[in-house]
Amino acid sequence: MRKRVFGSIFLTALVTLLLSVSLMIVAIHFGLSGNARSRLEDECTSILRMTDGEDAPVLHEIGSGYA
Repeated sequence: MRKRVFGSIFLTALVTLLLSVSLMIVAIHFGLSGNARSRLEDECTSILRMTDGEDAPVLHEIGSGYA
């Protein structure tokens, strides 16, 4: 009887741990992806300003692939 109760508690704890870790990984992934995308947009904007619009169509085409 004790082994059965211990096994149930252990299995519940293990499943809870795995779900929690999975959700944290997904949340961190989306957070970091959004941060990287924002930084990339900022850098593209800076490059566009430095070129005074000479390569604007090319940069907009590159940027549209990430939106």
